[in-house]
Amino acid sequence: MTALSHAFEAALSRFQDQLTEKEREDFRYTEFKDVQKGIINIQKKQESLKKIMDLTRIQGFLEAMNQFGRVLEVVLSDSNFVAFVWGPVKFILQVWLLTLEFLSILSL
Repeated sequence: MTALSHAFEAALSRFQDQLTEKEREDFRYTEFKDVQKGIINIQKKQESLKKIMDLTRIQGFLEAMNQFGRVLEVVLSDSNFVAFVWGPVKFILQVWLLTLEFLSILSL
């Protein structure tokens, strides 16, 4: 194991120690396409609430993270790390959607 791989493995281990078992399972297999599906779901939900937001603004961030993930896979020869990049991003989007729904209910 290279020093870089060891450093990433240690960081991932510390991160995983802070997660619940369910979060670890949810994050373990998350991919870029899962985040994209989450964005589509948010946009559909916003359409139904008549509160559409322009989510294309985060496309640059997502593409940069996707490229970062590819670099990690090549350099570390392991896709485990990338799942723990996309898992938290997907989680944040899900929390954001729930917040939008909650705020919509409050404004009725």
